[in-house]
Amino acid sequence: MKRLCILFVLALMTGLLCAEQVGSISHVIGDVRYKDAPGSPFVKISSNSPVTLNGELRTAPNSSAEILWKSGGRTTISAGRTVSIRSLHEEASKSLSWDAKLKRQISNLLSPKKTEQSTVAGIRRDEVKLNQATELYWSDVDGADLQEAYEYFENNEFEQAIPILEQVIEQGPLKKESEISHALLILIYDQLGDSAKRKQHEDFLKADFPKSTLLQQISGEM
Repeated sequence: MKRLCILFVLALMTGLLCAEQVGSISHVIGDVRYKDAPGSPFVKISSNSPVTLNGELRTAPNSSAEILWKSGGRTTISAGRTVSIRSLHEEASKSLSWDAKLKRQISNLLSPKKTEQSTVAGIRRDEVKLNQATELYWSDVDGADLQEAYEYFENNEFEQAIPILEQVIEQGPLKKESEISHALLILIYDQLGDSAKRKQHEDFLKADFPKSTLLQQISGEM
């Protein structure tokens, strides 16, 4: 009985892990259907619908779909196919190096549709530096622009990108913009061959954003 209970718990945990969202439908043409798990019925799916590892996707004739992966990158499913999300995810994961995956993931996060504007106060858990009269350090609306830094990064103008990214982090250490800035600085210092600086930003990213999906690519490389 005890062994059966253990096996049941393990099976349940495996099912929960497999049910984790790994991407979403970014584009649909025609009749595209999806089911979350074996044995479930196929239902018509639309853009922005989540997909999990246990799922399957079916495209009718003259139909197609595109998946945007949380880890970065996109996969197109052509007409007249029934495919498992797991196999598509594994194929997409093998096709890119860790830094290419991270770059594509950041690009997806910074697309106009997904960029979030926030006025929430940023404060580091154990390393607060109060340099203003107020108790919290609030982000300045006219402060450093992450999008500008990203454009410098894409053009390999790292010396211009670095101070802007550092200022973005200073403005709000726990904001989404800072999470992305740390990841960009990791990529920059990796290319510059500065392992100490790269590790510094890896440590900040792990400490301040332990559930960050960006960590998946970096951890896989280490």
